[in-house]
Parts: sequence; C-alpha cells; structure tokens
Amino acid sequence: MYDLHSHTPLSDWDTPSEEVVQAAISRGARVLAITDHDIINREVGKLIREYHATFDQITQHKSPWIDVVEWVEVSICHVDNEYQKSMHMLAYSHRLPDSLDIFLQKIRMGKLEKIQLQCETLSSHGFQIQLDWWNLIPFSLENLKHRFPKSNIENLNNGHISEAFLEVDTNLDSVSKLTGKNIDSKNFLSQCLKKEGEFTRKISLPRDVPPYEPSFESLVKQLDKNKTVISLPHAHVTFKTVGEFQDRVGKLVDIGMNAIEISATMPVEWVQVVDQTRTKYDLLLTFGSDSHGIGKTDRYHGEFMTLNPVLQWSESVVWEWMEVFLKKTGAAV
Repeated sequence: MYDLHSHTPLSDWDTPSEEVVQAAISRGARVLAITDHDIINREVGKLIREYHATFDQITQHKSPWIDVVEWVEVSICHVDNEYQKSMHMLAYSHRLPDSLDIFLQKIRMGKLEKIQLQCETLSSHGFQIQLDWWNLIPFSLENLKHRFPKSNIENLNNGHISEAFLEVDTNLDSVSKLTGKNIDSKNFLSQCLKKEGEFTRKISLPRDVPPYEPSFESLVKQLDKNKTVISLPHAHVTFKTVGEFQDRVGKLVDIGMNAIEISATMPVEWVQVVDQTRTKYDLLLTFGSDSHGIGKTDRYHGEFMTLNPVLQWSESVVWEWMEVFLKKTGAAV
C-alpha cells in the first residue's frame, strides 16, 4: 500500500502527523508521502524513523519497512504566451534542497496576504464566522485562525474561508442578494473566491494582491531534476476539459514534469487519458488519495491510503513501480 498525496494541519488537513503515521502503519503502508501545501513536512519522516527504531528494539525483529522521501505540493503559475494557470505540482526527492524552504516561505507569505484581504472584505460586507453554536464574530484572519486552531496560519486558504462561510446560514442569503445571482454551497468557492470566479473581485478582492505563485520554470530550477519526481496531481480538477489538459501537458513536460498522478477520485475517462499521456511522454505514474482528513471524503478527496478503484495491480507490479519511484527520487532501494 502507498499514498503519495495527503495533508496534515501544516496545510489543510484535520489529522496531526502522529495520527497520520499511526494510520499508515495500521493500514500497511510501504511508501508514504505527506504533501502539505507549500511547506515540507519533515515531522513524518522523523516519526517513521522512531517507529522503526522502537519496533525493532521491542520485538528484536525488523519492522515492515516504510519508505519515506521528502515531499511538497507547490502552488505555481504555469505561463506560456497565451496561457496563465494557477495549479499545483508535487515534488518528491530523497532530500529536497534547503533553498526550497525559502522559496516556499515566499509563497506562503503571499498567499497569507491574499487570505487576509479576503477576510477583511467579507467582514466589510457583514459576513460572519461561527465559533460555536451561539457565538458569531466578523470575518478576520485572526478569527479564521480561531475557527481552525489546529491549522498552520501560514497555510490558511480558500477552503478554510469557504468552510467557515458556509457554516453561517445567513451568509449565503446575503451573498446572493449582493451578486443578484443564486449562490449556493456548490458554487460559492468557484464563483466568489477563486481567481477566475465571476464575483471574486466584487466579493473578495477589491484590489489586486501582488502575484505570489512562482512560475513552473522557477520551481524546476530549485530542484535536482535527476533525483526528483515532479508530478502533476489531480489533472481532472486542475483543467476544465480533457482538451485543455492535452493542449498544455506537453509544455509542462518540456519544462521538467516527469510524472503524473492518478488520484483516488479521478473519473474513469480521466484515468484513461492520464494513462495514455503517461505512455506518450514516458512519465512515471504517482498515486494519492489527496486526503484532507481520515474519514473525511468528498468528490475530490479520497480516504487516506486508498487507490483509484480502476487500478487492479498485482503485487509484483506494485513492487516494480516502487523500485522505479524510489530510484528516481534518489532514495535507497
């Protein structure tokens, strides 16, 4: 079993690293990567090493080995002459360069400025956050932090704002009156908070936030391409159509992408497209649940340590894939 894409409170998941590791052990993990947004989670590798040392000391036998590499899910902006797209890219390596930490911190600080502006604007329209069943308070970055006390304040994002917004019944009624359109829980995030949303500027961002997403080219320059797996996650979420994906994926490969993900919730038709793309460009496949909490699933995020049901691999194929993945990351096999 393996999961190369999930999150902890360092970005946007409810479950602490300690509980993630325990769940991974109990579910028979063999390769594990916790790809928090724009921050390298080094807690998990330390916890896995402690687990192996303790298990071996107590039982006098080697524990079932869990391979752990370093990982991160990076917010980037892919730009060519006609196209600008906010997206995420996964990077896996036995050891990511120290300079990447500074690179990622700049992204987090820029993202935090955007979230603070969104909170201020929502507050100016009278929208509120509910801390408990009786206490409503204005939107602000500090109050959003109180609503999500376990989350890393540097990685609060649109998902946190959306969740807090939708918990107050009157917020949706007010935003629908403000926009003159029927805004509901399904389209609030895409229409009012995302950069390309129809009402984003009116509701969330009255002034421009300085660009904080680096180009894909600048990310690749931070990495050792010979010892890093650089994978595009959840293509079916990033791109609106298969055609848009197919038009752009070649450029991403030219820049440095060498892998592509089949996520746990990817529809069958997208799995087929990704598999064809993998073959066309000689890419490594990666796999992940994109879990945002144990037992917390939706149409985009699967259960931790689950694979797409389309995949029916034999044990020998799994081990062969693991060997290739670990070799490409520079990890010992």
